[in-house]
Amino acid sequence: MANYQHITKVMRLFVSLFDRKEGGMRRRMCMNNKRLVPKEYEVCEYIENTSTAYIDSGFIPNQDTRVIVKYRLREYRFVNEMGWLFGIRPTYNSYNKSFYFSPSSSKNTKQIVFSYSESYVNQEVGLSVGVDYVADFNKNKAYLNGTLLKTFNNKKFSAGKNLYVLGAKDFYYNPDGNILTFRYGVVYYCQIYDNGVLVRDYIPVRRKSDGKYGLFDKVNKTFNISPNGVDFSGK
Repeated sequence: MANYQHITKVMRLFVSLFDRKEGGMRRRMCMNNKRLVPKEYEVCEYIENTSTAYIDSGFIPNQDTRVIVKYRLREYRFVNEMGWLFGIRPTYNSYNKSFYFSPSSSKNTKQIVFSYSESYVNQEVGLSVGVDYVADFNKNKAYLNGTLLKTFNNKKFSAGKNLYVLGAKDFYYNPDGNILTFRYGVVYYCQIYDNGVLVRDYIPVRRKSDGKYGLFDKVNKTFNISPNGVDFSGK
Protein backbone atom coordinates (compact mmCIF):
# COMPACT_ATOMS: atom_id res chain seq x y z
CA MET A 1 0.00 0.00 0.00
CA ALA A 2 2.84 2.35 0.93
CA ASN A 3 4.55 1.62 -2.38
CA TYR A 4 1.34 2.43 -4.30
CA GLN A 5 1.00 5.74 -2.41
CA HIS A 6 4.62 6.58 -3.25
CA ILE A 7 4.03 5.89 -6.96
CA THR A 8 0.86 8.00 -6.86
CA LYS A 9 2.75 10.92 -5.31
CA VAL A 10 5.48 10.66 -7.95
CA MET A 11 2.88 10.65 -10.75
CA ARG A 12 1.13 13.69 -9.28
CA LEU A 13 4.46 15.50 -8.96
CA PHE A 14 5.28 14.66 -12.61
CA VAL A 15 1.90 15.95 -13.80
CA SER A 16 2.31 19.12 -11.74
CA LEU A 17 5.79 19.76 -13.15
CA PHE A 18 4.57 19.03 -16.70
CA ASP A 19 1.64 21.43 -16.31
CA ARG A 20 3.96 24.15 -15.06
CA LYS A 21 6.40 23.51 -17.90
CA GLU A 22 3.65 23.62 -20.54
CA GLY A 23 2.15 26.75 -18.98
CA GLY A 24 5.58 28.39 -18.98
CA MET A 25 6.10 27.48 -22.65
CA ARG A 26 2.75 29.01 -23.57
CA ARG A 27 3.51 32.18 -21.61
CA ARG A 28 6.94 32.50 -23.24
CA MET A 29 5.44 31.97 -26.69
CA CYS A 30 2.81 34.63 -26.02
CA MET A 31 5.47 37.08 -24.80
CA ASN A 32 7.63 36.40 -27.86
CA ASN A 33 4.66 36.97 -30.19
CA LYS A 34 3.88 40.28 -28.49
CA ARG A 35 7.46 41.44 -28.98
CA LEU A 36 7.39 40.51 -32.68
CA VAL A 37 4.06 42.16 -33.48
CA PRO A 38 3.86 45.96 -34.01
CA LYS A 39 2.17 47.92 -31.23
CA GLU A 40 -0.86 48.74 -33.39
CA TYR A 41 -1.92 45.08 -33.12
CA GLU A 42 -3.08 43.02 -30.17
CA VAL A 43 -2.11 39.33 -30.09
CA CYS A 44 -5.18 37.10 -29.71
CA GLU A 45 -5.86 33.48 -28.85
CA TYR A 46 -7.60 32.73 -32.14
CA ILE A 47 -9.57 34.07 -35.09
CA GLU A 48 -12.90 32.55 -36.08
CA ASN A 49 -14.74 32.33 -39.38
CA THR A 50 -18.53 32.15 -39.16
CA SER A 51 -19.23 33.16 -42.76
CA THR A 52 -17.14 33.35 -45.94
CA ALA A 53 -13.88 34.91 -44.74
CA TYR A 54 -10.54 33.43 -45.79
CA ILE A 55 -6.83 34.28 -46.04
CA ASP A 56 -4.90 34.40 -49.32
CA SER A 57 -1.37 33.32 -48.38
CA GLY A 58 0.14 34.50 -51.67
CA PHE A 59 2.14 31.26 -51.71
CA ILE A 60 1.91 28.67 -54.50
CA PRO A 61 2.18 25.13 -53.05
CA ASN A 62 4.26 22.39 -54.62
CA GLN A 63 5.49 18.89 -53.81
CA ASP A 64 7.74 20.25 -51.02
CA THR A 65 5.08 22.32 -49.21
CA ARG A 66 4.31 21.81 -45.55
CA VAL A 67 1.34 23.42 -43.78
CA ILE A 68 0.69 23.18 -40.03
CA VAL A 69 -2.57 24.54 -38.59
CA LYS A 70 -4.03 24.29 -35.12
CA TYR A 71 -7.80 24.58 -35.42
CA ARG A 72 -11.16 23.82 -33.85
CA LEU A 73 -14.31 22.75 -35.67
CA ARG A 74 -17.63 24.49 -35.14
CA GLU A 75 -20.98 22.86 -35.86
CA TYR A 76 -21.98 22.82 -39.52
CA ARG A 77 -25.20 24.41 -40.68
CA PHE A 78 -25.93 21.94 -43.46
CA VAL A 79 -25.78 18.18 -43.87
CA ASN A 80 -23.30 18.44 -46.73
CA GLU A 81 -20.98 21.42 -46.44
CA MET A 82 -17.40 21.60 -47.68
CA GLY A 83 -14.98 22.51 -44.92
CA TRP A 84 -11.70 23.62 -46.43
CA LEU A 85 -9.11 24.39 -43.78
CA PHE A 86 -6.42 25.24 -46.33
CA GLY A 87 -5.43 24.47 -49.88
CA ILE A 88 -6.01 24.82 -53.61
CA ARG A 89 -7.68 22.62 -56.23
CA PRO A 90 -6.48 24.36 -59.39
CA THR A 91 -7.53 22.13 -62.28
CA TYR A 92 -10.94 21.91 -63.94
CA ASN A 93 -12.53 18.45 -63.61
CA SER A 94 -9.32 16.99 -62.18
CA TYR A 95 -7.32 16.59 -58.95
CA ASN A 96 -4.09 17.28 -60.81
CA LYS A 97 -1.74 19.64 -58.89
CA SER A 98 -4.09 19.77 -55.89
CA PHE A 99 -2.95 20.37 -52.34
CA TYR A 100 -5.66 20.75 -49.71
CA PHE A 101 -6.93 19.61 -46.32
CA SER A 102 -10.65 19.58 -45.58
CA PRO A 103 -11.71 18.40 -42.09
CA SER A 104 -15.25 17.16 -41.52
CA SER A 105 -16.58 17.79 -45.02
CA SER A 106 -19.98 16.43 -44.03
CA LYS A 107 -21.97 17.00 -40.85
CA ASN A 108 -22.89 13.33 -40.75
CA THR A 109 -19.65 11.54 -41.62
CA LYS A 110 -16.98 13.58 -39.76
CA GLN A 111 -14.35 12.84 -42.38
CA ILE A 112 -11.14 14.41 -43.56
CA VAL A 113 -10.71 14.91 -47.28
CA PHE A 114 -7.23 15.69 -48.55
CA SER A 115 -5.38 15.71 -51.81
CA TYR A 116 -1.75 15.75 -52.96
CA SER A 117 -0.87 16.19 -56.63
CA GLU A 118 -3.19 13.79 -58.49
CA SER A 119 -4.34 11.71 -55.49
CA TYR A 120 -7.50 12.17 -53.44
CA VAL A 121 -8.46 10.51 -50.13
CA ASN A 122 -11.68 10.58 -48.11
CA GLN A 123 -11.01 9.15 -44.64
CA GLU A 124 -13.18 8.59 -41.55
CA VAL A 125 -11.43 9.84 -38.40
CA GLY A 126 -14.29 10.57 -35.97
CA LEU A 127 -13.77 14.32 -35.68
CA SER A 128 -15.72 16.22 -33.03
CA VAL A 129 -16.84 19.84 -32.85
CA GLY A 130 -15.44 21.95 -30.04
CA VAL A 131 -12.17 19.98 -29.96
CA ASP A 132 -8.72 21.30 -30.88
CA TYR A 133 -6.73 19.54 -33.61
CA VAL A 134 -3.38 20.07 -35.30
CA ALA A 135 -3.31 19.36 -39.03
CA ASP A 136 0.16 18.81 -40.49
CA PHE A 137 0.42 18.24 -44.24
CA ASN A 138 4.16 17.67 -44.63
CA LYS A 139 4.98 17.28 -48.32
CA ASN A 140 3.36 13.94 -49.25
CA LYS A 141 2.43 12.92 -45.67
CA ALA A 142 -0.80 13.99 -43.93
CA TYR A 143 -0.97 13.95 -40.12
CA LEU A 144 -3.63 14.75 -37.55
CA ASN A 145 -2.47 15.35 -33.97
CA GLY A 146 0.79 13.62 -34.80
CA THR A 147 -0.86 10.49 -36.23
CA LEU A 148 0.00 9.65 -39.84
CA LEU A 149 -3.20 9.42 -41.89
CA LYS A 150 -1.84 8.96 -45.39
CA THR A 151 1.39 8.81 -47.37
CA PHE A 152 0.94 9.83 -51.00
CA ASN A 153 3.24 8.95 -53.86
CA ASN A 154 5.80 11.72 -54.09
CA LYS A 155 5.49 13.52 -57.41
CA LYS A 156 6.90 16.84 -58.55
CA PHE A 157 4.22 19.50 -59.19
CA SER A 158 3.30 23.14 -58.74
CA ALA A 159 -0.31 24.15 -58.09
CA GLY A 160 0.17 27.32 -60.12
CA LYS A 161 -2.27 29.22 -57.88
CA ASN A 162 -2.18 30.55 -54.32
CA LEU A 163 -2.90 28.48 -51.24
CA TYR A 164 -5.74 29.81 -49.07
CA VAL A 165 -6.17 29.41 -45.32
CA LEU A 166 -9.68 28.97 -43.87
CA GLY A 167 -10.79 28.22 -47.39
CA ALA A 168 -9.59 27.08 -50.79
CA LYS A 169 -9.94 28.19 -54.38
CA ASP A 170 -11.62 25.32 -56.23
CA PHE A 171 -11.55 24.98 -60.02
CA TYR A 172 -12.79 21.38 -60.18
CA TYR A 173 -16.40 22.22 -61.08
CA ASN A 174 -15.86 25.69 -62.49
CA PRO A 175 -12.91 26.72 -64.72
CA ASP A 176 -13.22 30.25 -63.28
CA GLY A 177 -12.85 28.95 -59.72
CA ASN A 178 -15.15 29.03 -56.71
CA ILE A 179 -14.18 29.79 -53.12
CA LEU A 180 -15.30 27.06 -50.75
CA THR A 181 -14.87 28.30 -47.20
CA PHE A 182 -14.19 26.55 -43.93
CA ARG A 183 -17.37 27.52 -42.11
CA TYR A 184 -17.64 27.78 -38.34
CA GLY A 185 -13.98 27.25 -37.57
CA VAL A 186 -11.29 28.59 -35.25
CA VAL A 187 -7.58 28.90 -36.11
CA TYR A 188 -4.92 29.38 -33.43
CA TYR A 189 -1.88 29.50 -35.72
CA CYS A 190 -0.70 28.51 -39.18
CA GLN A 191 2.77 27.88 -40.56
CA ILE A 192 3.73 27.30 -44.19
CA TYR A 193 7.09 25.85 -45.24
CA ASP A 194 8.70 25.59 -48.65
CA ASN A 195 11.12 22.65 -48.66
CA GLY A 196 11.90 23.18 -44.97
CA VAL A 197 12.07 26.99 -45.09
CA LEU A 198 9.41 28.87 -43.08
CA VAL A 199 7.73 31.28 -45.52
CA ARG A 200 4.54 32.16 -43.57
CA ASP A 201 4.14 32.22 -39.79
CA TYR A 202 0.62 33.36 -39.00
CA ILE A 203 -0.70 34.26 -35.55
CA PRO A 204 -4.14 35.77 -34.75
CA VAL A 205 -4.25 39.46 -33.94
CA ARG A 206 -6.72 42.35 -33.65
CA ARG A 207 -5.96 45.70 -35.25
CA LYS A 208 -6.51 48.30 -32.55
CA SER A 209 -7.51 51.15 -34.88
CA ASP A 210 -10.67 49.48 -36.19
CA GLY A 211 -11.03 46.26 -34.18
CA LYS A 212 -10.57 43.99 -37.20
CA TYR A 213 -9.29 40.47 -36.60
CA GLY A 214 -6.83 38.77 -38.93
CA LEU A 215 -3.60 36.81 -39.16
CA PHE A 216 -0.25 38.55 -38.73
CA ASP A 217 2.60 36.97 -40.68
CA LYS A 218 5.74 37.15 -38.53
CA VAL A 219 7.97 36.28 -41.51
CA ASN A 220 6.86 39.09 -43.83
CA LYS A 221 5.52 41.44 -41.11
CA THR A 222 2.10 41.78 -42.76
CA PHE A 223 -1.46 41.93 -41.40
CA ASN A 224 -3.86 39.76 -43.40
CA ILE A 225 -7.65 39.98 -43.53
CA SER A 226 -10.16 38.43 -45.92
CA PRO A 227 -9.84 39.81 -49.48
CA ASN A 228 -13.63 39.73 -49.93
CA GLY A 229 -14.21 42.17 -47.06
CA VAL A 230 -15.92 39.62 -44.78
CA ASP A 231 -14.81 40.02 -41.18
CA PHE A 232 -13.36 37.41 -38.85
CA SER A 233 -14.28 37.35 -35.21
CA GLY A 234 -11.79 36.44 -32.52
CA LYS A 235 -10.75 36.30 -28.89
